[in-house]
Amino acid sequence: MQSRRLGHRNKTLAAQARFFQSLASPLASAVPLTGAGNAANASGVLYLSPDGRTAGLVARGLAAPGTKVYQLWLIADNQPSPVVAFRPDATGLALVSIHASLGGMQGMAVTLENRAGNSKPQGPFVLHT
Repeated sequence: MQSRRLGHRNKTLAAQARFFQSLASPLASAVPLTGAGNAANASGVLYLSPDGRTAGLVARGLAAPGTKVYQLWLIADNQPSPVVAFRPDATGLALVSIHASLGGMQGMAVTLENRAGNSKPQGPFVLHT
């Protein structure tokens, strides 16, 4: 039991280290995301790299999604495109690495979806820029 908890903790720490390492280069900007709907108390910050190819989302106050998943969307030309699905930890914190072409981005949003892989948002918006 103890070794399983240590293994889980080590995986979490490694994932966090990879996330922060991806943000180690100078940042071009930090964009706040605000909570919406049932997640009005949630918040986030999107940290963008100067080259527009990577970013990191730090989201707080997200409720456990149960069998659902949170989906991050890139908004460009007024159209949302799926970027990555994620789940927060038990405290409601999510560290999400983003590797996508972010040039021309008008904003980002997070929805709560029944499943990952939707081509368009189907669930409620919980965070938005």
